[in-house]
Amino acid sequence: ELQKYDAAFSDYDASIRINSEYIDAYIARAKVKAELTNYAGAIKDYEIAVESDSQKQIDLTQEITQLKHQRAEQLLDQGVDASKRDSNEEALLMFEQAIELDNRYHLAWFSIGLIHYKQKNYDKAIAAYNKAAG
Repeated sequence: ELQKYDAAFSDYDASIRINSEYIDAYIARAKVKAELTNYAGAIKDYEIAVESDSQKQIDLTQEITQLKHQRAEQLLDQGVDASKRDSNEEALLMFEQAIELDNRYHLAWFSIGLIHYKQKNYDKAIAAYNKAAG
């Protein structure tokens, strides 16, 4: 099955190289990237499509929002892994990137609060916990 995705990805890539204004190729490539859990790449392709065609913006808003949340979840997982290794600055960076993608991602805010608490930055921890609480 991975070979199918690789072949499709190559075809869409070639189409875009031939005609960089072929919006449907960006959308199709974004869907392949999303299936391969390359959410950051999928978001980028969708955003190119939206910038080029304002009608696509209406059609793709929900998909982009969903992909941003999925990418935020990936970043949260990476941040948790970094935190387990006591790489608190790396973890904080991952959590903050997750928040940039999904400002209402309560688990990311809570995780930021935990890092600040571990670092004895209690005011920042409380502020993050308040944002996590909604």
